[in-house]
Amino acid sequence: MRIPIIVCAAFLAGSCAGPPGEQPVERAEASPPEGIASMFHGSWSLVSWTDTNEDGETFSPYGDDPFGRIVYAPSGNMAVVLMGQGREIDSEIGSRGGAFGELNPDEMRTVLTRFFAYSGSFTVDEEAGTVTHHIEAALAPNWVGGDRVRKFEMVNDDRIVLRPEEGTSQLTWQRESRED
Repeated sequence: MRIPIIVCAAFLAGSCAGPPGEQPVERAEASPPEGIASMFHGSWSLVSWTDTNEDGETFSPYGDDPFGRIVYAPSGNMAVVLMGQGREIDSEIGSRGGAFGELNPDEMRTVLTRFFAYSGSFTVDEEAGTVTHHIEAALAPNWVGGDRVRKFEMVNDDRIVLRPEEGTSQLTWQRESRED
C-alpha cells in the first residue's frame, strides 16, 4: 500500500499547504523528545478499531480488517491514515485511471467512504495520560485548527491503545519502527 505511506510522508514533511491565499494554521508547540513522549516516536500499524453502540454492542467501524498507520516523529509532528473495507469502485472508474478530479459525486462518495486522514503536531501530558493531536490538515475541514485529545495506554514498548476522552472508540496500534 504505497498511497497511505506517501500521504503520511507528505503530511510529516509539511507539504500539505492549504489553497493559495489561505492563512496557515498556527502550530501548537510540540512535545519535547524526553520522557513518555519519546515512547510514541515511530510508525505504528492499526491492529484493531472497535466502538460500542448505545445497546452496548461492540462493532468495528471500518470492518474486521481495517488499514491504519500513525506516525509520531521526534520533531513533534504526527500523521494518521485510516482506511476500511468496502471502498471498491466499479471497473469503469478503474479503466479511466481513477483520477480524483474525474470522479462524479457518487464515485467520490464511494472513494471517500471509510477513509480518514489528518496530520499536525502532538503533545503528551504524562500526568493526565493523554496525547493531544493538534490538527493542521484533515479530510474533515472542520477538524483543521482543532485538537483531538486521546487517552493512551502503553502496553510494553510495542503496543499502544488510544481512546478519545469522550466516546467509546478504542484503537490499538502495534509498533512498526522506532525513531529516536
